Amino acid sequence: MFSDDLEELLEDVQYAKELDNENKWHNFSSSDWRRILEKYPQFIDKCNKLGEMDYWEWENILRDKQANFNIAKNFKNGWIAILNRHPELASECNLWAEFEIERVAFLLSKHSQFSEVCDRYDLWKKFEVNQWNSILKSQPQFIDKCDKLEEMDYRGWEIILSAQPQLLEKAKEFSSGWAVILNKNPTLAENFDRWHEFNSDDWWYLLRKNPEFAQNCNNWNFNPYSWSLLLKKYPQLADKCEIWSDFSEECWVELLSEQPQFADKCNWSIFSEKYWTKLLSKQPQFADKCDKWKTFSKDDWNMLLQSQPQFVDKCENINKFHIYPKVQILKIKPEYIDKL
Repeated sequence: MFSDDLEELLEDVQYAKELDNENKWHNFSSSDWRRILEKYPQFIDKCNKLGEMDYWEWENILRDKQANFNIAKNFKNGWIAILNRHPELASECNLWAEFEIERVAFLLSKHSQFSEVCDRYDLWKKFEVNQWNSILKSQPQFIDKCDKLEEMDYRGWEIILSAQPQLLEKAKEFSSGWAVILNKNPTLAENFDRWHEFNSDDWWYLLRKNPEFAQNCNNWNFNPYSWSLLLKKYPQLADKCEIWSDFSEECWVELLSEQPQFADKCNWSIFSEKYWTKLLSKQPQFADKCDKWKTFSKDDWNMLLQSQPQFVDKCENINKFHIYPKVQILKIKPEYIDKL
């Protein structure tokens, strides 16, 4: 019933009178109100779900209705939307203590003048590493305020240096910063003598693009999936891997799809139907290793036969399945025309 009311209102604004007469506004859910206020922001005073609105929903509500500012100021996410559009109103906001720190980071990344608020409420040390990544990407002048640079990994430095290359010298103070620098400018390695400072994440990041640095690596403690991605690209590093037995079926499919020569190290018993389908679609020569033919589902068969129709003989219940890749199958097995 309430859904019908919503559709009626969205179709015809005059239906609001009936909602008034029957006192039915309170029946709408939060998701209903998001749709209503996006189209009819003038009904904001009838909404009893404003405290559940996120800041971006308030931005939609306030876009065309400046008059709704006073209502928005009663809610913290309403204030976030206001301040994002009007940072000059920061001094009027009395809800700073209620803001989640990620919201403050968002505002600061957009508007540098909110640094005064961070000073006033001693917020700088509350920012997490990922929030600093966002802040410094757009506001590099605050790098001296950051107490998380030691914790920043190569992902963070990559984001920051891509946007703010003038922070190169600062990045050189940190091993993960150097990892990003060397990854982009490997010629700088000639006079580099801090290889021992890199952790395993730094090394994996470096070797993914610069395998020639392997001679300097003293930390090969990559997780199985990271190893599968690295060996997929640089199989010559295989002698450094000592955790083959820890590879999951996902790792093996990732690796064997491109580097089938590592099959002798694989534990075939861990493969499920799903991953057999993925592997055989790319490397059909491993069919003799598969012991799951009888338990393949319709979806498994459809996926496999799309790329490897020759396996149709393995499908014992083909007449029970709605097999899609008929054309591919019939090209090599015309005798199956009555079975598909």
